[in-house]
Amino acid sequence: MAQLILAMKRVAMGGTIVILLHKLDSMTPASLVCAFSEFSKVKLFKPARKHATRSSFYMIAKNVDTKSPFFDSALQWFHRDYYESTFGGPDGLGKYMLVETDDVSPQTELVKTRCWLC
Repeated sequence: MAQLILAMKRVAMGGTIVILLHKLDSMTPASLVCAFSEFSKVKLFKPARKHATRSSFYMIAKNVDTKSPFFDSALQWFHRDYYESTFGGPDGLGKYMLVETDDVSPQTELVKTRCWLC
């Protein structure tokens, strides 16, 4: 998650981000693909030779619109989840994060609502 946040902070308007993901049919990768599709042109790529028997694939987000409100909402969502999973919890040692959570802030609601509509 930290690498994704750094990439989003460094990408230029109209730039490209490449992310290695696993298990497209699980909630987290599917949510990332939906979120990125709101502010970039997303293509999924699975190399036939190296990844044929693995669940891994690449998400290529081209023409990233860093001025989009969805970009800002996604970045805030990723920041919050990273902070909670790293420093949250009762002892401040990290909190196990589930994608389906009831404590949704208004900033992340914009991205999460649109993800379910993809």
